[in-house]
Amino acid sequence: MSNGVPVGSSPPPGGRVLTSTRGTSFIGCVAVVVPLVLVIAIVIALNGGLVATFFAVVLVGVTTAAVVLGASEYRKWDDLEFVLPQWPLRLGSDMPAELIQRAKVAVPDRDIPVSGILFCREKVTYQVGTDTRTEKNDVHRIPFNVVGTVRDGVFRTTIPVQIPVHSGAPTIDFEHNEIRWRVELDLEGLSRLQTKQSFELVVAPQLSGGSGVIQDSPRPPA
Repeated sequence: MSNGVPVGSSPPPGGRVLTSTRGTSFIGCVAVVVPLVLVIAIVIALNGGLVATFFAVVLVGVTTAAVVLGASEYRKWDDLEFVLPQWPLRLGSDMPAELIQRAKVAVPDRDIPVSGILFCREKVTYQVGTDTRTEKNDVHRIPFNVVGTVRDGVFRTTIPVQIPVHSGAPTIDFEHNEIRWRVELDLEGLSRLQTKQSFELVVAPQLSGGSGVIQDSPRPPA
């Protein structure tokens, strides 16, 4: 139990639990890489001699070992959860969010350093003659470093989430203009399969603690 939220339960009232796409990414990578490696190995073996065949076998062996190792890591942990006490966020929101991950097998207790960046990125698409150009600019960035702990098979730590009032803007999604908020994390030492993770946040055009809309903006995604 942490902040009134049992591990793996529903989010706190008014909040949300975001989950990583670790499993989808791993399965998608395997689905693309394995057939590609097999095709390359077959082409090498059919168009070369004994040495080429040997290298093709080595290539397949290395790929198989990598997939087995990745599958082993994948089976150790559930998806990473980012528990937010408020959703959507608002301008001026300042709150601790909890990062939680449950092990599926026995894992040793240890401390895990976590570094990350909370940023607001603007993406603008425009025409120059017949050319379409896209520019991206980070209008707000807050780096942070915390330490998480693995205790009794559960990893958890607290991430500071601070949305400034006068820097950045609410989330918008127009045809040629986007503003997105994201948290990018580096969990070195927790799992070989998911060192880097990211979560997309939604910031409503409202001041924290109030209900009035303060900027013209489309309604953020639910």
